[in-house]
Amino acid sequence: MGDVITRGFKSVIARKNAGGVGAGSYYAEVLADSPVAYYRLNDPSGTTCTDDTTTYDATYTNTPTLGETGAMSGSTNKAVLFASASSEYAEIDSTLSITAYPFTIEAWVKT
Repeated sequence: MGDVITRGFKSVIARKNAGGVGAGSYYAEVLADSPVAYYRLNDPSGTTCTDDTTTYDATYTNTPTLGETGAMSGSTNKAVLFASASSEYAEIDSTLSITAYPFTIEAWVKT
């Protein structure tokens, strides 16, 4: 079994380092930091939780609700609702290994 990457998060970013951000949109700023993985949780359907670095796609488990309203007002980006933190989550393959220290994990969470 792989590592559980998220339980109840609206977006998850696993970064290689905590360096500065670049100019432009939030998306571009995140990618400018060269993240190991970037999960926007913007998938419209299916069971694949897309890694925008194209390396470490995850799998939605126990049918969380995809296509929810996103966190940023006026944005067309969507979110995922993990209704039950104990049973709905996105799981990454065990090949993702964060071995460089220190590292940062960043998330937008609606409580």
